[in-house]
Amino acid sequence: MAQRESGRRPQRESARRPKRQRESRGAGARGEAFLQAGDQSYPILFTNRAIFRAERVTGKPILQIASTISEMTLSMGDLVQLLLVGLEGGRRDARDGSRPYALNDAWDILDTAGFRAALVAVFDALAEVLSYSPLEFDLPNDLEVDESPPGD
Repeated sequence: MAQRESGRRPQRESARRPKRQRESRGAGARGEAFLQAGDQSYPILFTNRAIFRAERVTGKPILQIASTISEMTLSMGDLVQLLLVGLEGGRRDARDGSRPYALNDAWDILDTAGFRAALVAVFDALAEVLSYSPLEFDLPNDLEVDESPPGD
């Protein structure tokens, strides 16, 4: 490749990557809930990327995590890890420059809010992102639900 007089290589146009445009907030697969802990309200946000992080820290696939939540067999360790992932999602989304949450922060928030409140916030946010569909599906006529009373 030819060099310019300055001794620097010219950049090829194809080497430049276009800036990635961010979708507007609220668009796409995301689930958000708020956890009240004392006088603070914490946004819990899950996206597909956050679910990936949750799978990595718990070592479990997301459907197994969802199953343990619905069966009320979720471990305390998994709950605090999920809470931490959701708190971080909310913090990153806010873009307010606050410091990242640490595991001890998640434990403190869990202690203040209580197990049940934390579980409900995490489950609600997860359920919302897992049930996301950008398309409206119409059922075929033969699959539509008949809501009329029997005998009509």
